[in-house]
Amino acid sequence: MRWKDPEARQEALDMLVRLHTLYGEQTELICRRVDTASRIPTKTQARVWDALSEAL
Repeated sequence: MRWKDPEARQEALDMLVRLHTLYGEQTELICRRVDTASRIPTKTQARVWDALSEAL
């Protein structure tokens, strides 16, 4: 997966780090795909979840 926009890439990395911090010890991850309270844009959140679902 390539991210042409470095800002969106950093936002995606921030999202993954946050999820790892919150749920790192769990074997399953259950959360909403789009967190409206997050500072990460919904477009970036959706792209990350799409990439993760393709990997499964």
